[in-house]
Amino acid sequence: MNFPVPWRCLLPHEAVDFVTYNNNAILTQLSDNTGAMIDVSSDRDTPKRLSDRIVTISGQAEQKERACRRIVEKLRKLQDLLDTEIGFFVIIVPATAVPVIVGAKGATISEVLEGTGAELSIGKENVMGMPDTPIGLEGTAAQVTSAVANIHKVIQDMADRGRLLPADFKYRPDKAAAQLASGAGNHLQEVALPPAEHNIFGGMDPTQNFRTKAKIVVDTGLAGWLIGKSGRTIREMQENSGAFLHVIREEEPTPLLQPGERLVEICGRYERKLEGIQVVLRTADSMPGNAPRETRIIVPAVLAEPSVMEQVASSYSACVVERVPGPAYDDEAVLIIAGPVASRIQATQDFLTRTDRAHIDGVAVAKSLDGEVVGRDGRPRKEIREGVGYTQPPPPRQPAHWQQHEPQARQEIWARDRADANGQRERMQMEEQRRLEEQRRMEERKQLNDQVLLEERRSEEERRRSEEERKTSEEERRRSDEEQRRRIEDNQRLELEQQNRRREDERLQQEGWRKTEDHRLKERRLQELQDQRCAEEASHADVLKDQQEPLGQALAAAAAAAEAAPRVEAMLMASSPIGHVRG
Repeated sequence: MNFPVPWRCLLPHEAVDFVTYNNNAILTQLSDNTGAMIDVSSDRDTPKRLSDRIVTISGQAEQKERACRRIVEKLRKLQDLLDTEIGFFVIIVPATAVPVIVGAKGATISEVLEGTGAELSIGKENVMGMPDTPIGLEGTAAQVTSAVANIHKVIQDMADRGRLLPADFKYRPDKAAAQLASGAGNHLQEVALPPAEHNIFGGMDPTQNFRTKAKIVVDTGLAGWLIGKSGRTIREMQENSGAFLHVIREEEPTPLLQPGERLVEICGRYERKLEGIQVVLRTADSMPGNAPRETRIIVPAVLAEPSVMEQVASSYSACVVERVPGPAYDDEAVLIIAGPVASRIQATQDFLTRTDRAHIDGVAVAKSLDGEVVGRDGRPRKEIREGVGYTQPPPPRQPAHWQQHEPQARQEIWARDRADANGQRERMQMEEQRRLEEQRRMEERKQLNDQVLLEERRSEEERRRSEEERKTSEEERRRSDEEQRRRIEDNQRLELEQQNRRREDERLQQEGWRKTEDHRLKERRLQELQDQRCAEEASHADVLKDQQEPLGQALAAAAAAAEAAPRVEAMLMASSPIGHVRG
């Protein structure tokens, strides 16, 4: 979260006296019950043309929601409204946030109002004299509070994205801004005072606590960078934050500071001091060449306890908080905050909030050699002296031991205390050096052991790799031999098959030859037989031919004789060669 955005609403003019009655007793009670910080603008913080007052609620989201609900209930009670009746409540938001709240075609505002039951109307013009837009909400107390919470979730998201700054939630009239700019580099008398009747300890709202300051220790070079040429940078920071910034001169006594160090004090309202811290540390971080990597602050000694420092440090990312060795002066101590600039800003703002709360609770009281003068006529000093807010005046404060001597003796005491603090710091530095040396040796031993382990791992890896390569080589050799053997076997099998095929071909060829020869022989025999038969037939035909001629003659004679003598024919037939052949 960049910064918690405050909730602001308009308090009707007729309700101002009721709320601010008896030194803001109602607001004090609401603040105590809800944990939120509630502030009602005064005449100087309200536009002249605005009849209403501006109520600002600060704190965590749950605290602000509870405080808003209680304020809505108080206003409804003044209007004699029942719990179920519809009431009207007006909040104000930065005008730049209105388009985001509405969203594209009203999508965001529909999500905001979904489930709340409230109705919303956005003003077409800004609040008179302010760059803020009013938003009216209608509904019961629960409905209105729920809608207000949803609207501020959208605004908080814009602030987290850097689209809104704390200055967007403040009303700073031109006259006040001019006074801040013209008062740059002067003393604290230029800071405006709260009303004289303000109760500074009876549950005071931190937003009205002008007595507390954020104190940041810087070196001389950084102080010059923050002041800028002719005070331009510090005036711009004041205008941007609304806080008053004061760089203590080197000749002014500041016991907690070392030679070459300057003190930057940030004064004003609570939220302006928060923004002042952010502006100062961001500007310091932008210093070219030698930007600081740690922030030193002065806080009440009660906040320099280890438990508090540890609690603050653990709340922010990569943040370290340590106390600078040395005695506390005027119940104050110096802390060093290390880490990213965002974490340092948040931790410093956290310590400011705790400082304000310590002053409110009376645990710590703003005091210094001159009574912590923060305004004209010494009014705060008089309030402290007379014990405003206590049932009994506080006992007169005893000055610190270094305040009870003449300036020369005081300088000697400061020098002695500084020497003691420097001695203690040197001892701590030597102890830190020894610790760092031991840590370095341990790191070296660890690095050596890690290197040995790394070498062993590397050797083992090499052996494993060699073994794998050997196994891979053997496997490849075995695979190659197997492949070669398989190839030889295949070749042999192919050769054998080819031989068998050749033999089979030869056998078939020989068989064919044999068959051809047998066929030829058969044909020859057949031809011979045919020739022989033809020869025999020809011979037989010749024989027959030779026999047929006498036979014919014989037949003719026989026929002639037959007629004469059949017996003669039979005898002739019996003795005839033809009859023999036929028989």
